[in-house]
Amino acid sequence: MKNNGESMGTNNECNGECCLQGGTIQKERVSFFNLLEKMPLLVTLIDCNYILRYCNKYFEEKFGRWQGKTCYEVFIGRTAPCAACRFFNASNSEKSVKGEWIYKDRVFNIYKYPYCDTGGLMMALVLGIDVTERRRLESKLRESEERYCKLVEMSPDAIALYSEKVEYINRAGLKLVGAIKPEEIVGKPVIDFLRPGYHKEVKQKVNEVRNGVPAPFAEEKMIRLDGSVIDVEIVGAPLTIKGKNSIQVVIRDLTERKKMEKELARLDMLNLVGQMAASIGHEIRNPMTAVRGFLQVLKEKKGLVDYGEYFDLMIEEMDRANCIISEYLSLARDKRIEKKKYNISKIIGKLLPLIRADAYETDKSIEYVKDEIPDLLVDEKEIRQLVLNLARNGLEAMPPGGKLTIKIYTEGDDVVLAVRDRGGGIKPENRAKIGTPFYTTKENGTGLGLAVCYSIAGRHNAVIDIETGSAGTTFYVRFRTGMSPYFRWSEM
Repeated sequence: MKNNGESMGTNNECNGECCLQGGTIQKERVSFFNLLEKMPLLVTLIDCNYILRYCNKYFEEKFGRWQGKTCYEVFIGRTAPCAACRFFNASNSEKSVKGEWIYKDRVFNIYKYPYCDTGGLMMALVLGIDVTERRRLESKLRESEERYCKLVEMSPDAIALYSEKVEYINRAGLKLVGAIKPEEIVGKPVIDFLRPGYHKEVKQKVNEVRNGVPAPFAEEKMIRLDGSVIDVEIVGAPLTIKGKNSIQVVIRDLTERKKMEKELARLDMLNLVGQMAASIGHEIRNPMTAVRGFLQVLKEKKGLVDYGEYFDLMIEEMDRANCIISEYLSLARDKRIEKKKYNISKIIGKLLPLIRADAYETDKSIEYVKDEIPDLLVDEKEIRQLVLNLARNGLEAMPPGGKLTIKIYTEGDDVVLAVRDRGGGIKPENRAKIGTPFYTTKENGTGLGLAVCYSIAGRHNAVIDIETGSAGTTFYVRFRTGMSPYFRWSEM
């Protein structure tokens, strides 16, 4: 077969009609081969002897002159046929084969089809499509997808893909909802994790996002798998994956931020109270001392002996007011303290007789558990006040017969003071207000006892944690053994 499409000659006789048909077929064949010449892909015919019988212009541009050469010479520079020729072996020419061939820095998809010439010669028609650029783009796309997947998995925020149901969720998302495996979440609607009153609004926002309108940041309550509720921030954006419209949802846990906001609000209030205490506390105390002294003098006058009961009551109230002012002054942030090396367990040991006496008067008991702990830089008077306030609060929280446990021990780099009562626990609605100045649930309380404890802890580089339930409440005061600021670490 020649490049111009002429058949390898025949001697068949024909009449005029046959010649007419032959001429038409010849023209069509020439047009067909002209088309092959212009095609941007490799086209070649290989006979049973591995000889290239036809190659188009694109082939010649890639591999040079081919006339009289074999496929193994042109393609791989061999002097003999390949032992396992998959694409060009004429013995398999009756089968269609497809595969991949890499030549130098180019990649081709190869397709081989059986082909029979007009003279009955069996050959293999081989087509080769250059897919080098497409493969490079696919490789870059895979690398981009891998980087994106790693970023998503390493993100500290929960990220999920959502269509009608959750299709994907990262590790942070599993931790946020309290799941261990993706199967616990995938396949469930997002609204299953949000409060019922928010469902209608969520569906509306989902429809808006599907229409291409990104959802702005919104704070919401999220229901975890264990039923607990946490504060989260949610944002959604439209995303198309493999032609399918989805929504990417990013959820941020606001629990720590909410705690920080409450702590800052409490500290602001303490700061304000402290400034007021520093400004007016002493000025109020001085006239009160004078009034108390005159009341004691008048009480001894003969004409006022019958009113002694009233004088005692007034003096008692003056003493109570003086005690409140003393606690009030303890809230001052700029209060001067003298820190020395003390062992907190020894400070508690000196206070135990006083605490046991308080417990005995109300038919309660004290348990003291101590471990070996290092000395800390503390102000002894303030630690005494801290322990007394926590112990008396615990005693007041229990009915007669209750037992208060005071424990001092080390935990990692911390020295921990734990005071546990067996009362009814702190109500959830009151939990966030603990430590706020002037907040109290007692009939005769001032709301300054725990506020003072928090101030003392802050001045001693310590933090106060609370565990509460129906079996009682435990206050943990954690002191750092070093001088560095207090850091609390959590797993990602």
